[in-house]
Amino acid sequence: MSVILQKVLALDEIVAKGTDHYVDDIFVNEAVVSAKRVQHHLSSFGLVTKEPVPLSDARVLGLRVTTNGAEVRWSRDGALPAVGTKVTKRELLSVCGKLIRHYPVAGWLRVSCSYMKRLANVVEWDSDIPNDVVGMLHETLKYIEEHDPVGGVWTVPGCGHETVWCDASSIAVGVCLEVGDVVVEDASWLRKEDDRAHINVAELDAVVKGLNLAMKWNLKRLIVVTDSKSVYAWVQSVITDSHQPKVSGLCEMIVRRRLGLIAQLIDECEVELTIKLVNSSSNKADVLTRVRQKWLVNTTKMANVAVVDNAASYDDVRKTHDLHHFGIDRTLYVAEHRLGKRVSRKAVKNTVENCPACQRVDPAPMRLTKGNLEVGVWERLATDICHYRNVPYLTIIDCGPSRFSIWVRLQNETADAVTLQLARVFRERGPPVEVLSDNGPCFCGKRFESLLQTWRVEHIYSCAYRAYDIAIVERIYRTIKRMAARSGGSISDMVFYYNNSPNAEGVVPAKKLYAYVPRLHRLVGEGDGMQRQRDMTCNPFRVGDQVYVKPATVKCTSVWKLGAVTILVSNTAVAVDKMTCHVADLRQACKESEDDDSREIENIQNDECVEADLADVERHNDLAICSNSHPQYRW
Repeated sequence: MSVILQKVLALDEIVAKGTDHYVDDIFVNEAVVSAKRVQHHLSSFGLVTKEPVPLSDARVLGLRVTTNGAEVRWSRDGALPAVGTKVTKRELLSVCGKLIRHYPVAGWLRVSCSYMKRLANVVEWDSDIPNDVVGMLHETLKYIEEHDPVGGVWTVPGCGHETVWCDASSIAVGVCLEVGDVVVEDASWLRKEDDRAHINVAELDAVVKGLNLAMKWNLKRLIVVTDSKSVYAWVQSVITDSHQPKVSGLCEMIVRRRLGLIAQLIDECEVELTIKLVNSSSNKADVLTRVRQKWLVNTTKMANVAVVDNAASYDDVRKTHDLHHFGIDRTLYVAEHRLGKRVSRKAVKNTVENCPACQRVDPAPMRLTKGNLEVGVWERLATDICHYRNVPYLTIIDCGPSRFSIWVRLQNETADAVTLQLARVFRERGPPVEVLSDNGPCFCGKRFESLLQTWRVEHIYSCAYRAYDIAIVERIYRTIKRMAARSGGSISDMVFYYNNSPNAEGVVPAKKLYAYVPRLHRLVGEGDGMQRQRDMTCNPFRVGDQVYVKPATVKCTSVWKLGAVTILVSNTAVAVDKMTCHVADLRQACKESEDDDSREIENIQNDECVEADLADVERHNDLAICSNSHPQYRW
């Protein structure tokens, strides 16, 4: 019937230009041809038609078409199917088919229906599906009533940029075709349960499927959007043809085969392809590869497989973990084989996180919240003691965009010498808002602190055992020392050339610094508000928390000491017993090990007292020998 209708409409050029059809529905553009003429043309060939109806609020191809001003949109037609408390596998597949049907845009509903059908495959056609799957179905239907993803624009824009959004996860592969900022079609495919392919290969498969979808629309200018850096680099090398893609490992030939398909598609179909890299949160295809998190945690694949509850299985999982002290993944694998049943990942995670041995001996690294270190010109100065050819220098670096450097030669490394030179800099160039230094003795004296209080400057200590916290100073050290070693000149000359030449960003430190207006401390009142407000909402610790502190010389067998948090310095630093420490060097102490640590500290203090007494006895013996050898000296 479709072929016959196509042939009849093509016999009249004007009718063919102003109509579009699918099986028995004909869309007539009355700006080109009238509906009466189309009816008369069809009747002349013996084809009977119904009376034409306007497109607004009509049912076309099983879709409900509505108009909102000049925009014509389509949506789901009819009510959602009703589901009871007991659902068979046959009924589930029927409901999922009615939810998806032939809709070109269905969003997250595609992967959700496919996931529910996969979980129901463990039973026969006319058997009841597991209760967990029934709960998923009810939850999906309830959510559709408020947020139905089925719908879109009826008339696809004729021009504009065409974008193919591609994404993949461990569950599914999804693509989304966008024409002129309008999503016209999407698709999603579940990955096999035993699929062990690398995620980058799955991301590349998504690109291939997305291009295949776009070719059916006969699009020639495409923008492929992905959130995988590896896939972006691979496809970019194919598009520019500048170098061979850098691929290695077992998947090398698989990746190269798919890249060859993309290159062949560009050449033979004359496609103008561009690839773009975005964040995962900005990828429109990301929703096509996700299901609810609780579906992955609380559901089972078979009705007769039990899931270990956190409270009931904690003791069994902990006994298994104490045998080897593996991480979460390995403990989960061993526990399932040892217990002979399925174990909840949440129970394993709680066991590992609350294990004192795992938190004290070579603990896993922490994920830190990225911050922002940007300050204005001469707002924060980093200071340190540097040695060049056995001569000490007081170095002062502007942490702002200027990176201006000052090197002052010291007679000695005492606090008085450092304070004297720093006061001279403050008088010449004005005081900053903050001074950053390490925990050296010359920066911890009362005279140094008195100088900063006089000039109303805040003192910031870098975290203990974290030398790269002031990496900007170390990097400028290396630059100036290298210049002096290569040229044979003095440090003063090298600092002058450094401050008057552009850096990597094209900024000349001297020009950047001399453009600022100094802050006169004598004109500042008591409540001037120049102290920087620090956001500490992301700090994982609170004042009074018991923590394990990383030793100075840490090894994989080192035991971390116990301490208490006294001050929150920033989001990444706290003071533990009056010493500033980085949060990555701390671990939350377990309550059950605090008593053991207190007894251990008492033993250590007793041992230190005994050693001190022995040292006093040995010193007394040495003094006695000196008095006997030299009678003229008496104690």
